[in-house]
Amino acid sequence: MVQERNIKSVMALTHRQLFTPSNLKMLVLTTSIFFVLSYNVALAQDSGKESAEVSKANDLIEERDFAKALEVAIALTQKYPNNSMAWFYLGVSAIETQRYKEGTEAFRKSIELQSTYAPAHTFLADALLKQGALPQAWIQVDEALALTPTDPYANYTKARIRFQQKLYSEAASSAENAYLEKPDFADAYLLRAEALIGNYRNFETVEDSEKQNIITRYRGAADALEKYTSLATTSKSATFWFDQIELLRNFPIEGNGLPGQKPDKRVQIISKPEPSYTEEARKNQISGTVVLRALFDVDGTVKKIFVCQALRGGLTEKSAQAAAQIKFVPATLNGVPVVTWMQLEYNFQLF
Repeated sequence: MVQERNIKSVMALTHRQLFTPSNLKMLVLTTSIFFVLSYNVALAQDSGKESAEVSKANDLIEERDFAKALEVAIALTQKYPNNSMAWFYLGVSAIETQRYKEGTEAFRKSIELQSTYAPAHTFLADALLKQGALPQAWIQVDEALALTPTDPYANYTKARIRFQQKLYSEAASSAENAYLEKPDFADAYLLRAEALIGNYRNFETVEDSEKQNIITRYRGAADALEKYTSLATTSKSATFWFDQIELLRNFPIEGNGLPGQKPDKRVQIISKPEPSYTEEARKNQISGTVVLRALFDVDGTVKKIFVCQALRGGLTEKSAQAAAQIKFVPATLNGVPVVTWMQLEYNFQLF
């Protein structure tokens, strides 16, 4: 019998990078990605007792008791092996308890039983993304979007995949699709901004015909960040990204603070702390390089840290925090301390 159910808070996966769903530290991804989402789904399953029992797993997920939800979902799949939602809930709770293989297999079983349930494809894509299986994740999110082209979470997952593949234009476009459908989707705005920043290119070496495109892209990133920071008001990350808005709008920033002149002595680095890997980045198999451009001021402090190339999972923010703690002797010109812009790179690799 086909029964219409409203699945409440089924997407209780959490971004545990810089944020948790409870305080908007990252509605993203950003990680597990979906928090408090409702779907109307036609489920081909028995009503009555079976439906009530299966809903217990959803209730536990909504309460974020993933360990108990996993225990209940395992029992449900044994009792009702042909119930697609029992397998779906098993997948959600398994991934949230970092049992990736079991969660992936559960989502595949759910899809086998009900291939038209788009969230199962989206969640499977998210699980595969966490395991670094980008091509397989792409196949699943493509299936989800074929079923529900405007779904914000499927589009957001697509954007995450493309960002990790460094296909920044596609990532920016998919992130935009996500927040156009769900205007309060804070992390979609942040992801679009990160994608528009893309790869940094030395502005002085770029062809004149390309310079306006870069400036326009950075203005777009500033607009997206402005929206993000207005939504994620309780997030520590929002404070960091808010400072980027002015820098992006005023790009290009100065090259070295000494137009036409070179300092007698360059900046002498005394200590350069290294940023730590975040648990969210480890969980999502994120690696790469964060590129920053920072002003080394005459008072021996680093200021105006400009993001040239971002990484997800809180790694950009960690890099900026480390850059701000650099100790140095300022550059000098004719014996007088002068400001200098310098490029910093922080590499993150998983072994």
